[in-house]
Formats: sequence, C-alpha cells, structure tokens
Amino acid sequence: MESIKRLGIFILIFAFSLVLLLKEPFVGIADNSDYYRVIQPLGFKPEISNRYFYAYNFYTVNDISSEDIKGSLSNIISPKVENDNEYFSTQFIFIKVSMIINYLLKIVLGKSPEIFNIKVLGILYAAIYSYGLCLFLTNINFKYKYINFLFLIIALVILCDMGYLLYFNSFFGEAAIIASLMITLGLLTAIIKTESKIKSLFYVILFYIFALALTGAKVANTPIGILIGIFSLALFIVKADWLSRAVILIGSILIICFSIFYYTNAPRWMSQVNNYQSIFFGITKDSNEPEKDLEKLSIPLKYLPLTNTHGFLDHGEFDIYSDEFQKEVYDNATFLDILKFYFLNPSRAVEKLKLSADSSVIIRPSYLGNCSKEDEPERLSFTERFSLWSNIRKNALGYAFYIIVSYSVLFFIINIYEIINNIKQYDYENTAFAFAALLLFLTTMSQFVLPIIGNGEADLQKHMLLFNLCFDIMILVGICWLINNFYTKTVSAVVLTAFVVFCIAIFIQTANEETKETGTLKIGQYIYLGSYKNEPLKWVVLNKDENGYLLWCDNTVEYMEFDYSDETNSDNIYGSNNWIESDVRRWLFEFKSNFNDEEKLLIKDVKLKNILSYNNIEKSIGGNRPFYWNSITSYVSQNYNTDAYYNYSAESVFLLDVYQLQKYVYENKISLKKQERYWLRTPYYSSESMVRIVDKDGFVYHKDANVKAGVIPAVYIDENVSAIEGDGTYTSPIAIEKSRR
Repeated sequence: MESIKRLGIFILIFAFSLVLLLKEPFVGIADNSDYYRVIQPLGFKPEISNRYFYAYNFYTVNDISSEDIKGSLSNIISPKVENDNEYFSTQFIFIKVSMIINYLLKIVLGKSPEIFNIKVLGILYAAIYSYGLCLFLTNINFKYKYINFLFLIIALVILCDMGYLLYFNSFFGEAAIIASLMITLGLLTAIIKTESKIKSLFYVILFYIFALALTGAKVANTPIGILIGIFSLALFIVKADWLSRAVILIGSILIICFSIFYYTNAPRWMSQVNNYQSIFFGITKDSNEPEKDLEKLSIPLKYLPLTNTHGFLDHGEFDIYSDEFQKEVYDNATFLDILKFYFLNPSRAVEKLKLSADSSVIIRPSYLGNCSKEDEPERLSFTERFSLWSNIRKNALGYAFYIIVSYSVLFFIINIYEIINNIKQYDYENTAFAFAALLLFLTTMSQFVLPIIGNGEADLQKHMLLFNLCFDIMILVGICWLINNFYTKTVSAVVLTAFVVFCIAIFIQTANEETKETGTLKIGQYIYLGSYKNEPLKWVVLNKDENGYLLWCDNTVEYMEFDYSDETNSDNIYGSNNWIESDVRRWLFEFKSNFNDEEKLLIKDVKLKNILSYNNIEKSIGGNRPFYWNSITSYVSQNYNTDAYYNYSAESVFLLDVYQLQKYVYENKISLKKQERYWLRTPYYSSESMVRIVDKDGFVYHKDANVKAGVIPAVYIDENVSAIEGDGTYTSPIAIEKSRR
C-alpha cells in the first residue's frame, strides 16, 4: 500500500512538472556565455545569435553519426573533440544520458539524430527531481490526511515554481544541482525511515552517487561534499548492520576525497577569474578606501585601477592570467585570506550579505530571457507560468537579510534543541532527522556566504540559486516542525520569539529613518500640476535640491516606444538607447504644452546627468567604466556616482534615471510599482538599443527601445511655491502657486 501511494505521488509530481516544462510555448533560460564550456566538449554547436535574450529548444550536435548505432553512441559517450576550457562537471553525465535518449528517439521516429531537443534533458532532470521530492514528502507523513494533502500543495507551490524548473530546459550546471540536491535529500529521509536492509542499502548507494553528482556539478559545491561526507556518518544512528555502516563509511570518505580532488583540479583560468572577482568586484567594489583594502591583502597598490572591475572586462596593461599577477595578487588573496578579511571587517561582511540577501529574492536570473524567438519576438521576455512563489519572494526586498538571519537563528536553536532532546530520549530516528536538518542548515548557510566570498558580486543572482532552494526547503522543514508540535508550549515560545526578533531587526533597520523636511512641500506629498487628456496630473514630491523640488507623475501618461526603430537601417532595427536623441525625449519636450502659463513658470530647466552605453562613450565627459547592471532596486544605481561613463543634457520634462529611482523613490519608500512597465532614461550599457525599465513587480530590467512601455514624466519646480489647498495626501493633493514676495 505504501509503495502504491509513493508511486501515485511521484506520478503526480512528475506529471505536473512535465506539464509546466513541456507546455507550449517553449520556455527555458537563455545563455549568459556559460553554455560554451559545458556543451563544446560534448560536441554541440553553440547558438550565438541573441543567446542572452532567447531560450533555444533545439541544438545541433556535430559528428554524432556513424556507420551503426553502436558507433554513434560511442561518439556521444566519448566525443572526438578537444575540451577547449579543460572544464569537467558531473553535469556532463546527465547531458550524455539525455543525448543517448534523444538519439534513440530520433532513430525510431526517423528524424535527424544531429538535432538535440533540450526538452529530453528537461524530462530527465524532472524525473530525478520529482522522485527526490516524492521521497521527501512520503517520509515525513503527518497524522491527518488533509494535512498531508495541504503540505503537498504547499511543497508544489514552492519547489515546483518555474523559477526552479526553468533550469531543466537549459545547459546551466544549476539544473544538475537542483535535481541532485532534491534526490539526495529525499534519499536521506528514505534511508532514515526504511527498515528493510536491502532497500536501505540501495538508498544509501544512490544517496552517495547523487551526492557526488551534486558536489561535482560546480567547483563552488565542493564544501557541500565535505559537509555531506561528515554529517552522513550520523546515519550510523539508525543503521546498525555492518554492511550498511561499511558502505556509509566508504561513501563518506569517497565524497570528501572527491571534493578535495575536484577543488584542487579546477581549471586554472576559472580559479583565477573567481579569485579576481572576489577581490576587485567584491572586497574593493564600492569601497570607500580600496587602497587600504589592498594593503590589508598585501596586494601592490599598482593594481588599484582594477577596483570595481570584473574578470571579463579589458584590464588594460594588466594580464590577470599571468604568472606575475598570480604571484602578486592571487597568492596574497586566497579564499582563506578573503574569508579572513570579512571576518576582521564585520561591517563590510554584513554590507555584502545584505546584497546577497536582496539578490536571493529573485529565483531565476532576470537578465536572461525565458522564451524562444518564434514564440515571443520581443527580446528578453519572461514567462509567468506557475510563478506564484517567485512573485511572493520578491516582496521580501529590503527585508530579506533580516528574514534570513532571524529564521536561520531560530531554525538552528530549535535544531540543536531537537538533537539534544531526542538523544536524551533515545529516539534514534528523530535524532537522525535532526542531524539531517542540521546538514541542511549548514549547507544553506554556506551557500549564503560563499558566493560573495568566492566570486564577489559577479552573476550573484544566479549564484544564489542553491541558497534559495535550500532556504525554501528549510521553510518546509520549519512548517513540518510547527505542525508536529502545534499543541506544545514550545511552538508558542518559538512563534513569539520569532515575532520579537523580526520586529527588533526591522526596528534597527528603520531607526535612523527620518521624515525629510523640505520647506513648503514634504517628500511623499502629492500635488496637482497641469492636465493631460482633460484629466488633472497628480505628482509626488521626491526630493529638494539646488534645482528645486523634484516631482514625479503619479502614473503613466502614455504608452509608447522609447525610440522608434528604423527598419531601413540595420544598425537601428531595435531603436536607440541614447536618451538625448530619443523619440520619447522629443515627445516629453512637447508635453510641456499641457501646463498653463503660470505652471510653466514654475517648471525649471535643469542640467541632468545621463549614463551612456558602450557605443556612445565617445560622447562622454567623464567616467572610465561601463555602468554595471543590477535589477535589484536597492542596488540599481551601482557605480553611477563613481566611474560610469556619462554626459549632461538640459531638461525640463524628463524621465527618471536609475539613480533617481533608487535614491528618491525606493529609499523614500514611495511606491514604484505601477499597473504597467515604464521607461527610465538609463541605457543598458552592453547594448545599443536596450533601455532600463521598471516592470510591474518593481524590479529594474532592460528592453529594446522600440517596444512599448509607460512614460512617467518628472519635472523640477521652483522651490518658492505656496500651498493653496489640500493636505498633500493621495486623496487630497496640494494645489500650488508661485510664492509672491
């Protein structure tokens, strides 16, 4: 009966995952340039065109065909190509298995075996993931059936969110990590619960196989392999027979040795790039005293110009792969040295971890498209298919660090309590479960701190994926504990403690916030100024500076292109992201006609700073770096005020840029979410056509200039104004006039 129930739950999860993955239109994740090192050694022909913007369903495999099936399978298993990047990952195994399945299916169906359908790989990952989730759910049964059902629904909403499943239709190593982690966790629960020696031994062997797959999927996972090797010895508590213990001991030693071997044999170029980014795009990035940081790391100050750069930029006179650079930089700032720096500078560590926390609110990378070109012509489009949990997570922006720390501390305290209590009661099964929870906790915490230490801020959203999955599983484990202890006094104490800790954390965050007095008008107040299409325009006060009051229209006034495309010009098929020459700027110049003569006198002409994309840097009057990208609103301004290329322009009615959005909208807690996406005037640096937009979720993405988005005007008005009527609330905006002296 139990096996039938387990099979039913597996089929349910697997079928649900397949519907989400295989349903038309096709969805996946575009390539950020990581694909090449994975698929090139396997004989694939990489897709280059629009790889950042579109997900691809089909890939060509070179030299797969042979005189017979045996020869073709041999070419798949051992392709006759050089490994350009000397890169190896256990991910290769999953891809090769899917290539064999794809080849056999194509032969049976009479289709070209050289064309690989990535959905085959997605199905393989989904099967592994579903089986792991099935084991996890069936081994933590509750007393009442309706609770089991509700918990299943919650688990599906969280763990089958497309933010996770989308990776299965991709060549990212994260797909192998997600699938391997889930089945490793599921097998661990099955080992603890299973009494049959034969079945238990089978689970133990599978556990170590997939633990090795998890560890070897990426070099960054090697600490997890060591943790698994150590903590899996706790299975001795529930496995007393000598054969099981021997397999557990051998498996633990094997995975620890493999972790050390894999880490020490990582490609030199990869270790160097990661090390470089942990220093110059991590420790010294946005530092007030980068020269002192380098001195603490014993790095010569001649490398100071590399501050705020990542490993894939032009480094001028410096060769970051040279022996000299290795000796003077990398040897003086190893992983342990970076760890020591943050330990001795806790405020800097907290600053970086807050960034990691805010970056973790987005599960899927927000700079890579999910749709194919055939299904969605608009580049860099995202799917909203089954994304409830993804959207819920985004609401934690600004509070994520405090939520993570508060919950993790409580989880750890309860975990230790459960271990001690179960040991005292000789409850071996629950003791083993408590140690499994401790392993989950330590894995989660390692993935919270290691990305920023090991790779700086580079690609941080994607690098937080494993932390996201582990933390979400921790949430489910916490729910399990609450349900099982619902009627005990412990739960009341924990809930009360959690509430108090969270309130204290939020109080600390907001203690220094003050209402900014700005004269006649206050930040956050609403006023009336002008009209459009016979409707009065409502504006919110964002700031007061030397230019006067900065006002931002409460909502979009028009939905239009940033810049019209010119189909006759191959260089302008997506429009231009140059604000000064844009069509929307010309439109806003005419928009001033919507104010009466008295209101026009209030509106000031001001000089504004404009960030430039790479194709316009010859027009810059300052800066020496590209403007770095981040979709997290709290960090979107990046190097705006330091070294990004910029120029100035004279404006009267304009769009906000990323700095004004972060500084005056987000940080003043003024709502930036609108009913539709809207333009900013900041370009996406690495493109001639893409412009930053704020989407309906309040995060800052980028789109081609020729697509349509909302236009929200901003103006500066004279500071010498008087309120005629209204109290400045949303329902009673202030009517103003120029002060008469």
